[in-house]
Amino acid sequence: MKNFFWGIIFFFSFNYIKAQDFHFSQFYNAPLLLNPALTGNFDGKFRAIANHRMQWDGIVAGALYQTSSVSADFRLASWNSNFGIAIVNDMSNNNIYNVLEAALSYSYTLKFNRGVTFIGLQPVYRTTFVDINKLPEDIRQDPGLYTNATNFDLNLGLFQYHKQIWNSLNLYYGGSLNNLLTSEAYNEFGQQVKPRRYLAHAGGDFRLTDKIRAHITSMYVYQAKASQLLLGGYIASFPELRISDDFTINRVNFGLMLRINEFTPQSLIPKLTTDISNFQIGISYDYVVNSLGIGSMKPYTLELSLRYIFNPEEHREYECFNEIY
Repeated sequence: MKNFFWGIIFFFSFNYIKAQDFHFSQFYNAPLLLNPALTGNFDGKFRAIANHRMQWDGIVAGALYQTSSVSADFRLASWNSNFGIAIVNDMSNNNIYNVLEAALSYSYTLKFNRGVTFIGLQPVYRTTFVDINKLPEDIRQDPGLYTNATNFDLNLGLFQYHKQIWNSLNLYYGGSLNNLLTSEAYNEFGQQVKPRRYLAHAGGDFRLTDKIRAHITSMYVYQAKASQLLLGGYIASFPELRISDDFTINRVNFGLMLRINEFTPQSLIPKLTTDISNFQIGISYDYVVNSLGIGSMKPYTLELSLRYIFNPEEHREYECFNEIY
């Protein structure tokens, strides 16, 4: 019975990962993974971000999926260019299936009146590994299921920001094409190495008072004939509360997102982020609103993020969009 249960969990999780790339609920707190065109899109000289996601905890001992990432990017204003690097480790089911990616990210900036356009390029190195020694012998059936591989890939992105198009309203939108190389490649078992992923994101913000702004945001992903939509918003307040000589609470955001998979609501996601001087700390929780087809199970997902911006007071000669998470 135990092996049967492990078999169901493994095959379910393995096929899920093969069909869908990793993702974060705090997607704008992983900008280089969301869209390479967001590289360097911040006020300051240098930005570093760390993310960790524990997904579907409660099904097995520990989270069924765990995703960790670190990224860093900087601007080279004299060249209208931005450079970055991102590393992601995505593992499932006690690290039976592991994906490690390292990406170099570049974006070029085109400035115009009340707006800016970013064009992004991102080469990716990817390695996948399946540890069959952690599986019961009676479910080691399909050799194609356990193929380990190393490959190179390419992502492209575009991002547009419009400042104060009407009164205090700012709008932004963008998209990315991912896995442009491996989507055309197949392994020796006739399996597609990595399906192409199409991603679009958009939103806006407007002033409610001098110290409060309202934001709306959305993200849509289509990959391997599966779709996912995130819709929501949040309220941002700017208390400028000094807690010591070195630290000031500059901003507090509270928001709520709805995740919809295949036109079916899957989870509600409350989020809270706080900007304390150069740091931003974020936390979110996915509350599952359906059973995901696993009996009465409603596993939870917790996500943490940490961001640091060096010299955030140094604003560029044009406005970048307000990072919303």
